[in-house]
Parts: sequence; C-alpha cells; structure tokens
Amino acid sequence: MDNRPKNGQYREKPYQQPAGQAMYHTSSAPAEDEIDLRQLFGVLNKWKWLIAMLTFLSFLTAAVMSYFVITPVYESRATLLILQATNTNQLAQRQGSIEDVVTAAVRLPELTLQSYANQIRNEEVAQSVIEQLDLHKEYSPRSILSMISASVIRDTNLLELRVTHTDPLLARDIANAFSQEFVDYMARSNVEKLIQSGELLEQQSRKEEENLQIATQRLNEFLGQPNNPYVLEQESKNLLESLRYYRNAKIQSQVEIQQLQAQATELSRQLQSIPPYQTVNSATTYRPSQLNQEAGAEALLLADLGTESTITNGYSTNDSYQSLQYSGQNFSTTTPPEQQIHNPAYQSLNNRLAEMSASLAGKRAELVTIDSAIFALEAQWKAVQEELAFKQTEYERLKRDVDRISNIHNLLADTQAQTRVAAFVSQGETQVKIASLAGLPGGPVKPNKSLNMALGLLVGLMISVALAFVLEMMDNTIKTQEDVRRRLGLPVLGTIPKYDKNMVKTAMRRTQR
Repeated sequence: MDNRPKNGQYREKPYQQPAGQAMYHTSSAPAEDEIDLRQLFGVLNKWKWLIAMLTFLSFLTAAVMSYFVITPVYESRATLLILQATNTNQLAQRQGSIEDVVTAAVRLPELTLQSYANQIRNEEVAQSVIEQLDLHKEYSPRSILSMISASVIRDTNLLELRVTHTDPLLARDIANAFSQEFVDYMARSNVEKLIQSGELLEQQSRKEEENLQIATQRLNEFLGQPNNPYVLEQESKNLLESLRYYRNAKIQSQVEIQQLQAQATELSRQLQSIPPYQTVNSATTYRPSQLNQEAGAEALLLADLGTESTITNGYSTNDSYQSLQYSGQNFSTTTPPEQQIHNPAYQSLNNRLAEMSASLAGKRAELVTIDSAIFALEAQWKAVQEELAFKQTEYERLKRDVDRISNIHNLLADTQAQTRVAAFVSQGETQVKIASLAGLPGGPVKPNKSLNMALGLLVGLMISVALAFVLEMMDNTIKTQEDVRRRLGLPVLGTIPKYDKNMVKTAMRRTQR
C-alpha cells in the first residue's frame, strides 16, 4: 500500500497495533493535560510575525488618532473664595429662642461648600455668560453647563471652576465670565432674599400691631371692672384692718369680763357674811356721830373689796357714806323697842352686785356681737381672697399676652429696620469673591497622546497574542515531528526530505567542484 503523499500533502492514517504485541504508551504522551511553557513559547514563536504586525498596527492607529484625528481639548481654571461657608452639623444643631428664629428667617442662607459647588451649574448664570460673550448662535445654556465643572479644594474655602473647550481662548473667557456672573448672581439672590424678608416682616409686624391693640383693649376692659384686682386688693386690706380691730376688741372684752366676774364673786362672798336686817332696842338711840362711825366702817369694808372713791358703773363709796349720814339725821329719835331695820351695808353691797351683774351681762352680749362680726368679716375676707386670686390670675394672663405681643412687635420692627439697611449693601460680595481669574491654558488636557499610544500598544499585543492562540487551537494539520508526537502519540521513525530542484542543483555543483 502506498502511503506517500498525494498532490504534495501528507494525510494522516490511523495507526494499527500489530497482532500479538501488547499496547503501551510512550513517555511522550502524558496521562493528563498539563500546561507546558515550552508549548506556549513555541506558539508565540510560531506566530511571532503575526503578533508583531498586529501590535505595530494598533500602536500606529493610536498614534494617528491622537495626533491627527482627535481634536485637542483645553481646560481653563478659575478659583472662587467662599467667606461664609457653614458646616452641615452646625446648621443641624443651631436652635434658639424666638429672637433666633426671627433672625434665622431673615438671615442670608448659609450654604456649605458643596452646596456652592452644586449651585454653580445654574442655567441663569449660563444664559448671562452667553449674552456677555455673544454666543447665541453656537451655544445654549445646557451646552455651556456641559463644559463646566466645579470642585471643592480640600481643607480650604476655595472652589475651583473648570471649563473645557477645544478653543483655549474661549475656555478662558467662559471661565472668567462665568465666575463674575456667578458672583453677581449670588449678590442679586441675596438682595432679593432680604427684600422679600423685609416685606414678610412688615406684614407680620402689622398683624402683631393689631393683635397688640386687641390684647391691650382686653386688659383695659378687665381693669375697668368694679371688682378688678386693685379694688379687691384694697378691700382685702380694709377687711384685715377691721378683723384686727375686732380681734383686739374681743381680747379687751374678755379681760373686762374676767375682771367683772372676779369682782362679782368677791361681792357675793362678802354679801353672804353680812345680815340683810338689823334688830334694835327701844332704848337705843341713833345719833349722827354713831351713824357717821358706821358709814366709815362701811367705807373701809368697800375699800377692802378693791373699790375706790371713784365712780364705777354709776355708784361710789361716797354715796353710801352720805346715805348713812342722812339716815342718822332721820333716826336721831329713839326707835321702838325690838324693831328690825334694813342693814345699810348689806343694802349697799347688794346694789353694787346688781350693777356688776348688769355690766357683766352687757360685756357678754358685746363679746357675742364681736364674735359674730369677726365670723362675718372672715367669711367676707375669704370670698374676697378667692375672687382676688381668680382676678389676679386672669390679669397676669392678659398682661403676659400684652408683653409677649409687644416684644414680638418690637423685635419684628427692629429686624425690619436692619433688613432694610442690609438690602442696600451688596451681601453677595461678602460671601463669594473671585480669588483668581482663569489664564490661557498652556496645553491640551485631552487627548493624552503618550497614554493613548501606550494603551494602543498594550491592546494590540493582547489581541495579537489571543489571536495566535486561537489560530493554533483551530489548526489541525501536521507539519512537524512534534505535531506527530503531540497529536498521534507515536514516535517518529523517519522523515522523508522535501525534494527541491534548486537545492539538488546546488549540491551537484558543489560535488563537481
């Protein structure tokens, strides 16, 4: 059987094991698939020209695109200074009284640096830039904003404004114009905010003035009532004075009653020791001298009882003494034998006791009247105190309302005046200023030619290497001895050299020489 190649091409033929021989594997066929570095480098060496060509084409394409196709982009930068930037935590923690609330309502908005960075992208500012640079035909506000970006410089109050454009002069002009227009925009916004706050304060101030008039009228009507707190307070003082007077009178009456009771008790005891009548003989005669002696004895007796020769309850010891003298003048004659007559001493003490009893009864009646008056005054004073407490509470409530509304009205008026003054000052300049204007860019920021060519070289190399391995895996032809051993797992016993006429002629010439 002829196994020679036909049409100059070798065809694979399945290998058959001779009969009677054991089947075995040579060491050149591994049992498992393993990565062989020699094979990898062999593939790279086999396709080295393809890899080099594709890598060079990729590098050349990147270079051409970077230098001749892609339009260079320039970037111009301007810097803004933010003077009143506020921390977010400070804004969240700031609280206070009504004065702080009113002040915060009219205060200019305190924005963070990031808020300013976000607020730069404003279509109104972009439209102003278009009008200033006369870019109506070429650009719109959105296209202008697409060129602009802003970022906060770390650990500073600086805001960097960047403008990218293919024209370096236009990029610089847009950056400077946008910076100035943004500063003017913030100033206008602040003035409008102050004017609007002033109008709101004026409206609220008028409302508070009306409320103050109503509250004052209510307070005046309350004080115009008959039983207002001042009248009730004076009435309470008068009742206390009356109570003090009657209580002192009660104490004095109780003392006088105790004195009268003691005197009446002593008179009763003395009266029991004196007989009401006297028995006289017929031979007994009474002369004035004798009666005078008896009157003197009675006067001494009354002196022992604690009485004085002064008028007490309309009776005195002098009266008793004079009555005894008068009786002596009448009895200057001799009385009948064994005759009983009234004892003048007993009669005098009895009259005295009756007068003291009447005085004691009068004092007791007076004490009852004083107690009744005290009870009535205390009840009246308690009623006045209850009404006074209610009226005083109502008065304090109305007074607090008047004071509160008055304070709010005064605060609004003062804040309104301050807002009017602040509206005439350019508040925007105190918040945002231009720190540095944009200059002419020194060179384009896009494209980065070196980076693009390096990426082109790397991408071309990766694609070419991957393509080489793909082609190697798809190639199932046998061209070398290694292909025979790798694909068929058989040793190579011999090779058939390729017949080349030129090589034969060259060899024959060398032989002839």
